[in-house]
Amino acid sequence: MSLGIGGLSGLITMMGMESFKNPNKPPLTPPDFLFPIVLTILLWLLIILMIKWVTFAAYLILV
Repeated sequence: MSLGIGGLSGLITMMGMESFKNPNKPPLTPPDFLFPIVLTILLWLLIILMIKWVTFAAYLILV
């Protein structure tokens, strides 16, 4: 029953997906390849910050 309802809703929404293939983007939208690069850099910076924070907190506990 639930599988049939899911399949039916998928068929209904598939008909309206044509309008999302070429959306009107604002003129200052960055290129699509830029997002994963920036996200990777930000995540690596966050990892480095967390490592430094944990080592500093451990230093404060030991002193």
